[in-house]
Amino acid sequence: ALFVLLLVRWIRASLGWRSALGATAIVVACGALPHAWENSTWGFQSQFPLALLFLFLHAHGSFTHEPGTRRWWIAQAWGLAGLFTLASMWTAPLAVFAVSWWTGASRSRWNRIPAGVAILGLALLALVRIVAPPEGAFAHTSGSLLGFLHAFLDLLGWPSSRPWAVAVLYAPLVGFALRMRGRTDATAFDRIVLALGWWSAAQCLSLAFARGSDYSGFVSRYGDLLVIGVVANALAFLRLAGDAPQWRVWSALGASAWLVTLGFGLAAVSYEGHAGYFHQHAVSNAARRRDAIRAYLADGNRTLLQTQETRFVLYQDVDQITRLLDDPKFRSLLPHSVVTATPADAAGSLARTVEANWLAILLLSLVVLGAGVALGGPVASETGGLAAFDGSPTSVHRWIALIGLAATGFLLAWPSPWTFDMLQRWRNLVLPPGSVQGLSFEFAGPSPFPNGRLAGAARIMPEDLRNEFFGTQPAGPELKCTVLSTPFTITSPWLVLPLAGFPCSEGNFLQLEIKDPGAAAIAIPYTAGNPGDIAFWPIDVRRFQGRAARLVMVDGRSAEEGWLAVAPPIAAAEPAVAVRLARRLPFDRLAATHTVLGFIALACFGWCGLVFGRFLRNND
Repeated sequence: ALFVLLLVRWIRASLGWRSALGATAIVVACGALPHAWENSTWGFQSQFPLALLFLFLHAHGSFTHEPGTRRWWIAQAWGLAGLFTLASMWTAPLAVFAVSWWTGASRSRWNRIPAGVAILGLALLALVRIVAPPEGAFAHTSGSLLGFLHAFLDLLGWPSSRPWAVAVLYAPLVGFALRMRGRTDATAFDRIVLALGWWSAAQCLSLAFARGSDYSGFVSRYGDLLVIGVVANALAFLRLAGDAPQWRVWSALGASAWLVTLGFGLAAVSYEGHAGYFHQHAVSNAARRRDAIRAYLADGNRTLLQTQETRFVLYQDVDQITRLLDDPKFRSLLPHSVVTATPADAAGSLARTVEANWLAILLLSLVVLGAGVALGGPVASETGGLAAFDGSPTSVHRWIALIGLAATGFLLAWPSPWTFDMLQRWRNLVLPPGSVQGLSFEFAGPSPFPNGRLAGAARIMPEDLRNEFFGTQPAGPELKCTVLSTPFTITSPWLVLPLAGFPCSEGNFLQLEIKDPGAAAIAIPYTAGNPGDIAFWPIDVRRFQGRAARLVMVDGRSAEEGWLAVAPPIAAAEPAVAVRLARRLPFDRLAATHTVLGFIALACFGWCGLVFGRFLRNND
């Protein structure tokens, strides 16, 4: 709350009331979200609010006070304090120094002090890495460059998980940064906006590095930090839009796209993921805690306190809970809803009143806000700021074109670079031309499930990819079974079989059976080991051209390793096809990044086309 207060005060003092009102609405909406409350209230990473407060004061004071003055040194002390909140907070003083350098003010010796704070933060981080044990929270497994890029672009798109979100949400800051290059006359407000934006982008880089090897989407608690990027982009857009009439229509369209993307993203992080889980279980968890404590206070019954469900939502050490409950002084602190002898507390009553009447309170707040806007009047803005973004600097357009070319270059690194349909990409991977057509699978013997349940019966993600496989897990791994494919004719020297699961665990196996007229079938077993992901098995069938064959999957295990799955085999002229498909898999796993790059390239070239069209009209 204090961080939001300082942020809003700074915005209100720096912008006209219309711009300040819009920015304040975004700040308050983001600050009030429940995207991280479960971690803060449980004490997990509760230093996030301190990091926000310290580093905002550092960035603000570094640019609003003359270097070398007492208040400027206090701002550097805030930056130093931020180093002891989160390991990556050295990025904030680095962003302050980078903004000074970018705007042409780095020649002053004072501007080296924030860089020194950043270096100190890196040194502390290196020290922790040296002395910390190799296991535990600080353990880090290296990820691929592709995984790092995927995580970075996804984090930049917070709060939206849509692949194109980053191209919309970070477009204002990119344009603003290009406009600020070499501007020694830039105001303190503009420099602070750019520093906040670069700080947030650096956080995305840090999180992508730390989580790139096992990244599966942004974690809710990171929203407290990533919201800085949203605020910086909103302020950058307000500064760029200005009041240039020739760009008013495009500004309105851009603002609409930005706000819609932000709005749907904020709704998602408020009702899905971690927040969604707590919304669904908060009431039942609270009831479980209350019932267990009431039962113990009534007659000393520990049964409910000792259940795993209660320990999970209350505390694992039951003895410590009972020691506290046996203390009369502690019992007197328990609320009226738990101990009826305790008088009803004003704070709890107020919270329940607000919860029961939230709609009326919201409407009243909007009325008060409207009255404040009407009565408040304008506030003087800083003078000498950036002019409206009228598109005149040629260097800006060149940078945007270069960004578009770079995005296109990365885009071309993907197999099938112009295929953006994810379902089609999966089919190109596991059902390319040459795949056996019309293949189906059936249980060998009685089964509680129909044969149709074998399609997609595998623990493979995403769902579109899973549905291209046939597996032995129609309802969990407990089922033990043998599954046979329908016969097919071998028409190529090699077959490449996509597979997943645990075909080499004891009790399981996978093989290709080739029918031999008048003799026992010839079996070619898979022996290369259990794949960590999807694997592609090259099978040499040059001796069996024109013969009939079938696939056999035996699942003789239950629990974790009780499944295996295959997709239809692919006719191939050489075994290198399996290698090419295996190399393609990581790219298709991260095809969302491919889509992001496509949108970035489209946005950049669309901007260049808009500017070029305007140039032609002005010269007619």
